[in-house]
Amino acid sequence: MQYQSLIVTLAGSTVSVHINQWGAGNEACILLHGFGEGAYIWNNFAPGIAKLFRTLAVDLRGHGDSSWHPKEEYDVEGHVADLVEVIKALRVERVVLVGHSLGGEIAIRIAAARPESVIGLVIVDFGPELNLEGAGRVLTDFNDSIRTWDSLSEYGVWLQKRRPLVSPAIISDLSAGALRVHSDGGYRLKCDPALGTAKTREKNAATLWKMIASISSPVLVLRGIGSAVLPCDVAERMEKVLPNGRLQTITGAGHGVMADNPGGFADALYPFLSQLRVRITE
Repeated sequence: MQYQSLIVTLAGSTVSVHINQWGAGNEACILLHGFGEGAYIWNNFAPGIAKLFRTLAVDLRGHGDSSWHPKEEYDVEGHVADLVEVIKALRVERVVLVGHSLGGEIAIRIAAARPESVIGLVIVDFGPELNLEGAGRVLTDFNDSIRTWDSLSEYGVWLQKRRPLVSPAIISDLSAGALRVHSDGGYRLKCDPALGTAKTREKNAATLWKMIASISSPVLVLRGIGSAVLPCDVAERMEKVLPNGRLQTITGAGHGVMADNPGGFADALYPFLSQLRVRITE
């Protein structure tokens, strides 16, 4: 199934958000990537999801083919505001949110604020409390990647060293999605370099726990068994706090669950979404 590329220009702003869309309808599954990545991370899963829901893979501001913010404003609150406007602009009435890492926090905040429209939620390797060393490594790797690469394969070699669980074929796909040809020659990451140094508000764990406790729709929490970012005890507490939540651990995966073990991720994701589809059509 081919996707359609969409651009939503935010009201009163020069910022535009890029979306890859599969299928149609006013019930949608919105896919939110993590820090420093892009909508391309969902390419292998979106066609399968589109058999159940209209599927929208979003490039967050400063990422992929979305605009870089002129004032380098990349707080999670800004991402949330962007997504709420995208939902309205695309006339989505009911939505399932699937968010990885940073995308998971955005999804939690939208689900807590819009219970009337969010019918399900998948949180991928994110929680109110994170391993600071692991999260810091994500930022360090991002800043190290902000350079000019001679080729996609050069970046791929760099990426493979940091993500040894990912197959060479997927590394190649990730490299093609992450980079663009630069006007001065070579390749550069599509993301705004300012993401790596932008000032953001410190996460308030207590607030996020309250938000999670308020989400009544079905929630699936996915954690890579070897994650250095989401502690096991935090994931287990999320399952207990969520009124209608379930935790599933993906073997053979670290923080980058979808790329580390795509088969295991799909085996967890698709049945949950299928159950949601059955539930809302009964």
